[in-house]
Amino acid sequence: MRLSIFRSEYCATLSGRLEVKMANQRKAEHGSWIAETCTKTDLSILLGLSVRTLTDMAATGVLVPGAKKGTYQTTASVQNYVKRLREVAAARSEEQRNPLNEEKLQTERVIRQLKEIELAERRGDMLSLDEVSENWTAFARKVKAAFLGLPTKIRQKLPHVSTADGEIIRKTVRRVLQDLAKEVDASVIAGDPKDVKDN
Repeated sequence: MRLSIFRSEYCATLSGRLEVKMANQRKAEHGSWIAETCTKTDLSILLGLSVRTLTDMAATGVLVPGAKKGTYQTTASVQNYVKRLREVAAARSEEQRNPLNEEKLQTERVIRQLKEIELAERRGDMLSLDEVSENWTAFARKVKAAFLGLPTKIRQKLPHVSTADGEIIRKTVRRVLQDLAKEVDASVIAGDPKDVKDN
């Protein structure tokens, strides 16, 4: 009887040890061997990424902070990183499958630019082509009038200037205006060398 009790106790002990060992194996299979938290340096080694990249990932919420400062939840952070990689890969795959994607992007860019122009117009940050043309035309007329009035003003300030000298000054001013009109695009200030006439 003692032998059978001994055998049953021995078997129970072995059975208990076996169950504990099997439970430990099951835990190991389910990731219990993974540390609950780790540092950026640990994740850097584990994922093969730089610490700077991990800092950016922490800022965007990919890395899940741990209980202690400077630590991260290992499993959750790695799973988020893998999820992010899958999303990026899926987006690239979608782009490759859709040949019209580039055209859609260009259309979206144009729409965005048009909205920016419309917003600038509403703010008053932008002038229409007509407004610019009118202002430059008015400016060109004022400059032209000022230059063409120079010979008369010079003769008033310097009475000793003869009529022949006044004519030389007038022709020189006209030549300067014509040269200027040739150099400047007519569409900008509406200047044309033919517009400079004798007064």
